[in-house]
Amino acid sequence: MSENPKRSKIALEVVHSDIYGPFEIPTLGGSKYFISFVDEHTRMLWLYTIKLKSEALEVFKNIKILVEKESEISSNTCMNPCFYVSYLVL
Repeated sequence: MSENPKRSKIALEVVHSDIYGPFEIPTLGGSKYFISFVDEHTRMLWLYTIKLKSEALEVFKNIKILVEKESEISSNTCMNPCFYVSYLVL
């Protein structure tokens, strides 16, 4: 029997993120995608709508600032923008 994977023991140690879309029918504001951020420890969820995948890096930067202000914890070790930078290259 396999062991359960180890989970984060403190808030913001690991934050999972994904981009969903494009959806056929946009929101009233014109967004066709949404981006989610989930803290592995607390299960706190942040969800944003975006019009283009290329907006992901800017949303990431904003959520990083917001989370650090709200929690007074630096998320430098867990929130890495490399995933979102790759969308700018595509």
